[in-house]
Amino acid sequence: MLKEQLKISTKESEKDFDKKIKEALELELQKMQERNPERNDAKFTILKQFLCDLENQSFKDAFGQLRKQEKHTIITRLENQAEHMGGEIPYDFIYNLERKVYGVVRDQEGEMINLEKKAQLEKLLQGEN
Repeated sequence: MLKEQLKISTKESEKDFDKKIKEALELELQKMQERNPERNDAKFTILKQFLCDLENQSFKDAFGQLRKQEKHTIITRLENQAEHMGGEIPYDFIYNLERKVYGVVRDQEGEMINLEKKAQLEKLLQGEN
């Protein structure tokens, strides 16, 4: 069911995919620390805690327990590691997470991610700093 919901490739197991996600997020955390060794803002703290949660839980379970603004943090970090950005996380996987967290809006060209909701969650995070 998870593979169907989140469009995980059938070529790799859920456990392997979770490992790939964890490695991508660890790389993001490392980059954040390198840019600012004293960093301790909400995004950094959320990512650090999420990585701890992934030690004992699957991505699906850990992600499911997060508040929407925390999910937003994880999605934005995964976007930096998307295949089209040179990483290993499939864009379809990220897009499906975005659909669930931000919702979609329809316009003349079809449907797209609700960017207003995405901006709203970003503002919530900024308020937590």
